[in-house]
Parts: sequence; C-alpha cells; structure tokens
Amino acid sequence: MDISTIKVGCLECGKESTVILKDHSLDDTQIDLTNIHSFYNRLKCTGCKKKKSSMWSKDGTLLIDGNNVTYCTVCNYPIIQPRLDASPGTTTCVVCAEPKPVRHPHPPVKLPTIPPELKKCSKGHRTEIRMNNTTGEFFIGCSEFPSCWWKRSI
Repeated sequence: MDISTIKVGCLECGKESTVILKDHSLDDTQIDLTNIHSFYNRLKCTGCKKKKSSMWSKDGTLLIDGNNVTYCTVCNYPIIQPRLDASPGTTTCVVCAEPKPVRHPHPPVKLPTIPPELKKCSKGHRTEIRMNNTTGEFFIGCSEFPSCWWKRSI
C-alpha cells in the first residue's frame, strides 16, 4: 500500500487536503504504516482547527476512520483500519503487537568467599571481591580503590 501521499478529510467542516508524507517526519523518522497513527494524532484541520478527521491512502484505502476510532490499549494511539480489517476485535496497534525480544538472564555467577584473614587490606580498609574487566578473573581488592591498590589473587 502506497502511503507516500494521503488524503485527509475533516469531519467537522468537510475540508479535504492532500498530504505528502515525505515532507513530514516524526522525530526524523520517515512516516510509514507502523507510525502513521502518531502522525494522525498530530493532525489538525487547517480550516476549522479541529482534530476530528479521517485519513485515506493514495489508492483510496481508509487508514483511520475519524467517526469510529479504535485506540490501542497499550500506547493509546489510533489503530489503523487495515489492521482492524485484518484482525477484527484487536486492541493493539501494529507496533505494540510486535513480539518483544525475550531476555534470558545470565546464569548466576558463583562469587568466591573472602577468607577471614583477608577481610581487611594492609591499611585496614574493608576488602571485596572484584573482577578484572580484561581477563574476567576474580580477585580480592580494597574497597578504597583507587586510593588504595591492595589486592590478592584468588
């Protein structure tokens, strides 16, 4: 579906206008079917200044019916008509319906314990288990680092 140009009709005063979407953007993002609902929320009639309008694609496909707008239950933006036609009764827009990537937690890391004789450094500061960011190896280091460089390998 080509939405490079859309037709917008005000439901209050009847004024119709053609909008070339490449002349508009949403935070420097090109407008397409996944975000046209955000563009719709910003529309206001140039004649009567009301926000109640319908939107059609270049080929005449109704994108948003201003008389019967269904709002997404997640983001509260209007759901476009082609999605409503494809999935009757849907309550989410195209973007919110996308599956979110599942993050698997890393396996728990077993931290070594600090032997009682190494609970304090030579200056009397508390020690803690630290990890070398380069090698990934654990060591016992002073809690006052970088002012105290005391450390012991585990």
